[in-house]
Amino acid sequence: MSENDIKFVPDIWELRGEKAGVGDLVRASEKQFETAFELIGDGVIYQDIEGRVVLCNEASAQCLGITMCMLEGSLLDNLKLNALK
Repeated sequence: MSENDIKFVPDIWELRGEKAGVGDLVRASEKQFETAFELIGDGVIYQDIEGRVVLCNEASAQCLGITMCMLEGSLLDNLKLNALK
């Protein structure tokens, strides 16, 4: 299934002509978010309540001058970020 298989019809979501299940809609929505998140040119970082990076895109790592591997799971306060100095 691809996001192209789902189309919006007023008040009804259809998947290849049949009513889509909630799981199909969730997967399509997640795929759309993932694609937009990866392709956006701006750096985006999500942190948990403790400040640990739980999700980031490549643009955020590039802006900060580090790799995504260094960024994911880290506390921004603990990283030496040249971009912020």
